[in-house]
Amino acid sequence: MKKAYRITYIKVKPGREKDFGELRKIHEEELNRCKSLIYGRLFKSFFSFPQSKARNAYVELNEWSSEATMREGERTVKSAIGYEEYTDTFEVEASFRMIPQGENEINLSQMIQEGYAIEFASRQIKPAKRKVYPERRAGFMRFIKRQPGFVFDQEFSSLDEDIDILVFAWKSVEDFRNAGNKVKRSFGQLFKTIRYFGLIKQKAFQVGTVYNSK
Repeated sequence: MKKAYRITYIKVKPGREKDFGELRKIHEEELNRCKSLIYGRLFKSFFSFPQSKARNAYVELNEWSSEATMREGERTVKSAIGYEEYTDTFEVEASFRMIPQGENEINLSQMIQEGYAIEFASRQIKPAKRKVYPERRAGFMRFIKRQPGFVFDQEFSSLDEDIDILVFAWKSVEDFRNAGNKVKRSFGQLFKTIRYFGLIKQKAFQVGTVYNSK
C-alpha cells in the first residue's frame, strides 16, 4: 500500500503571528494523536520568488500510511476543538494531496533534519513541453546533485490535478544560497536553468527550515 502525503502552503494573516504559534501547538497535538500519521512537519519559509511571498509563509508536510488513512485522519483533526480558530489565523495559498513518483521513496522522518533548507516546488508541466521535460529536468538535477550540501530529492504527483511536486533538501541555508549563486555566476548554467523553468508553470514555491512550535 502506497503512502500518501499532503503539502499545504499557508500565509499567516497580518497581526496573527502570535495566535498562529500558540494554536499551532494544539493542532500538532491533535495531529500526533492520529496513529496513521507517519510524519508531520511545518517549515517556515525564508525564500520564495518573488521574495515578498516568503513573508509570514509556511509549508506543512504530512505523511500518512495510505490515502484512506489520510482522509480519515484529516476528518478527525478538522473536527477537533480549536481547529477553526487555528485555521482562522492564516490563508491557504495552495494544498495538494499527493503520492510519490517511481519506486524509490525517501523516508522523510529520517532524512529531514533541523537546520536543513527544504525546497517545495509545486508546478504544472506545460502540455507542449512534456516531451522535452524529462531530459531537461535530468540535466538540471545533475547540476543540483553535484553541489555541496545536496541531500535528496523526491518527486510527487498530485492525486487531484495535473500537478507535480518536487521536494529537495540542502544541509543548510548557506548551501542552498551557494548553489543559487553558482547558477547566477555561470552564463551556461543560467541559460540551462532558464530553459528548464520555461517548461513549467509554477503553482507554489517556498524554501524553508523546520519550524519548532515548542
